[in-house]
Amino acid sequence: MLIEAIRRPGRKRLLLLLPLSLMLAAGCSRTPSKSAHRWFGMDTDLSATLYAHGKTLVSEDSAFALLERESARLENLFSDYMPGSSLKKLLGRAGDTLETEGEIMEVFRAAEEMSLASRGSFDITLHNVKKAWGLASGDSNRIPADAELAVAMRGNPAFGASPDSNPAEHPPFRLIDGNRLVLLRDSVVFDLGGIAKGYAVDRLHFLLDSLGFPNHIVTAGGDLRVGGNKPGGPWILGIRHPRHPDGLAGSLTFATPLAVSTSGDYERYFIRDGVRYHHIFDPRTGKPSRPYCSVTVLTSTSLLADRLTKPLFILGPRQGAALLKRFGARAVWMREAGDGSAVTAKDDAGAPRLCYVASEGLDGVLKMKDIEPCGP
Repeated sequence: MLIEAIRRPGRKRLLLLLPLSLMLAAGCSRTPSKSAHRWFGMDTDLSATLYAHGKTLVSEDSAFALLERESARLENLFSDYMPGSSLKKLLGRAGDTLETEGEIMEVFRAAEEMSLASRGSFDITLHNVKKAWGLASGDSNRIPADAELAVAMRGNPAFGASPDSNPAEHPPFRLIDGNRLVLLRDSVVFDLGGIAKGYAVDRLHFLLDSLGFPNHIVTAGGDLRVGGNKPGGPWILGIRHPRHPDGLAGSLTFATPLAVSTSGDYERYFIRDGVRYHHIFDPRTGKPSRPYCSVTVLTSTSLLADRLTKPLFILGPRQGAALLKRFGARAVWMREAGDGSAVTAKDDAGAPRLCYVASEGLDGVLKMKDIEPCGP
């Protein structure tokens, strides 16, 4: 993560905080006591910025230590790569009933709701597909043969399903009472990478509230939650440019608490023969979703924002509109302008030129930088 001081004409100096997928203009010189901390956990970069005002239950350093401890506890619950995690213990054969922690079941129920609402575009059983593409943590990138991909997707009801079906109605597991689930196929491997970080950001947000730090920012990779109010003015979030890692595609300006999540094809990817292969897989094909390269979601909680980004990335603005309406969220998508061929227009830096699509409700909030709306 990079912190860069910048100046804007006619304004006081701002600080630009650059997480993995969101860039945050987070303060001004008139703020009271401000402190920031960054650490690594849950296979991503985490950060917290506190604006202390009045009495708190603990010092800033103690608050940061508690945040690290909590993120480590959550990683031990939700990790699909850490040996001995609670999630990795959920293995068995079809017909087995497994019992787990209440927090895992809470996340599973949220995932089940999103899977049904998105008609299978949200899926927590794609771990083997991620491995097949070599995009799991520590893997070497590769393009799997169709036969290998079919094996990785074996038993997944979304794979090859018709567009008018809802494969989420036939999941490979079923949740039951008492923090238990029943496996409906052999060797289901769960991957909560598209939802657990959102849950974690919410937990860290509530922890800071309880410690007397209501005004704060918490991030985990592409997930961010703002608590309370920013002293001296509105919050200004910069949306990372999908093709310029240190550049901004646009900004979001708002004054009230909000959760923001961004997913993009630049987070885990490799390029082979000029084609970008990334980690956001369409469960119906087992392949990286196209044509969008980024989606940013604004809503009330990080758990909701995080689990919305993947299906919205896959479905796009037209099909994703019903999801936004159902969950009361807003979103902006970006994709490469043109048809994606070698003659696609380039920007001044030689990268593909982008266009964007914004949902309703972003007037006065979203401001794009040198990126035009996509055509019909």
